[in-house]
Amino acid sequence: SPMVQKIVKELVDSGQLEF
Repeated sequence: SPMVQKIVKELVDSGQLEF
């Protein structure tokens, strides 16, 4: 869902999550 995509994007942007 768009909400989940937003949360994932914020995590990636903050460097807490990498793919």
